[in-house]
Amino acid sequence: MPHTPWLYLPPLEFESNPAPPPSSTGKPFTFGCLNNPVKTSRLSVQIWAEVLKRLPDSRLILFELNPDHGQLLRKQLAEKGAAHEQIDIRPKGNVTYFLELHNEIDLMFDPTPYNGGVTTGDSFWMGVPVLSLEGNAYVSRQGVMQNRCLGLDAFIAKDSGEFVEKAVQIRANADLLMQLRVNLRRMLQESPLMDYDSYAAEFKKMLLRWWAKRCSEN
Repeated sequence: MPHTPWLYLPPLEFESNPAPPPSSTGKPFTFGCLNNPVKTSRLSVQIWAEVLKRLPDSRLILFELNPDHGQLLRKQLAEKGAAHEQIDIRPKGNVTYFLELHNEIDLMFDPTPYNGGVTTGDSFWMGVPVLSLEGNAYVSRQGVMQNRCLGLDAFIAKDSGEFVEKAVQIRANADLLMQLRVNLRRMLQESPLMDYDSYAAEFKKMLLRWWAKRCSEN
């Protein structure tokens, strides 16, 4: 497939709309990762803690598997230099809670090496951009693929150092974050991730090519 191996279907049965970035209303700048907590790797923790050290007035919202896991995440982040008051660990809730929680977050972090999939689409749907670290495997390039589908190459980092620098730069670009809050849902709707007709047509062409090749070999 030319752009994406899969499509995004928004949760239309739940009415949730983007709100202004929390930092634009005087609240602390807030990073987040609302992916399955099992994706919160030690490498992710190390990189995110470095961002929090660089931006001591910011905070980070994460999901926990259970209270013990939440304590472990706090311990790991603190060991890497994050302050206790910067770490906000939440239990996972229902879909409405999950979507509304995006309105408490300015910038989402994509976990590495196992990136988000549908969760990244949900973030775009709620107007929150996602900063991704480019990997070398299918599961670690999902964020790259999705950001490129929306023309958001500026939210792709080549290495952990660039990830930290980009997080700091994006933190300082309030105008960009406000523009994306307003436009990101439309950008997603107009992207290959939600172009169902073109995807179906390309998939049909691919099947016909495979069938023709198979027939020519027999």
